[in-house]
Amino acid sequence: MAKSIHHASYDNSDALNLLKKFHKGHPKVRTQISIAVAALAVHVPAEDWGDGGIVKWLRDEMDSHPEYIPGFLELLTVLPEVIVLEAFALWLRLKHGQNRKLKGILIMVRGYCSALNKI
Repeated sequence: MAKSIHHASYDNSDALNLLKKFHKGHPKVRTQISIAVAALAVHVPAEDWGDGGIVKWLRDEMDSHPEYIPGFLELLTVLPEVIVLEAFALWLRLKHGQNRKLKGILIMVRGYCSALNKI
């Protein structure tokens, strides 16, 4: 993935397209796709999603495409879980001395947690 890509390119990502395609699909399928999208989102700086991060982007998408709301709600359900898992993984890396590039990632995680608090 390029270092900094504007969030508009994520609109056409394979994972998001799958989430939209299976918005009425089996819940287990939606969950797995949502986990993939959430994992992508955690590694993308909040500002790359636009003002307000992925949470505002999701709200705008739900307003524009209400038919995809079941898939987007699933994503909102798993996103905090993925953020917590990523934060725990970062803590483990710090604990074991692998602290290169972690400052930037910690800032991203803090930004996502802040955005989730605004829901």
